[in-house]
Amino acid sequence: MDVSKSYLSRIFRQTVGTSVNQFILDIKMKQACYYLKDTNLAVHQIASRLGYDDPYYFSRIFKKVVGSSPRVFRKQEKNRL
Repeated sequence: MDVSKSYLSRIFRQTVGTSVNQFILDIKMKQACYYLKDTNLAVHQIASRLGYDDPYYFSRIFKKVVGSSPRVFRKQEKNRL
């Protein structure tokens, strides 16, 4: 049975409420937040673990999604404890 990419995308959006790409991005950013809060991994190591070859690109995406840079986010989370 052949199923088109657009059909699968439409069914995914109807079921989950978001696009496949946004869903994956959300999971990656949640994992990044975990790494920043609960590990001492460097930002470039976190970026690499999440599949980003360019840590600067990862930082831009993180800031766009989360609202602060990875370093600022980590500092704020450390101050909350």
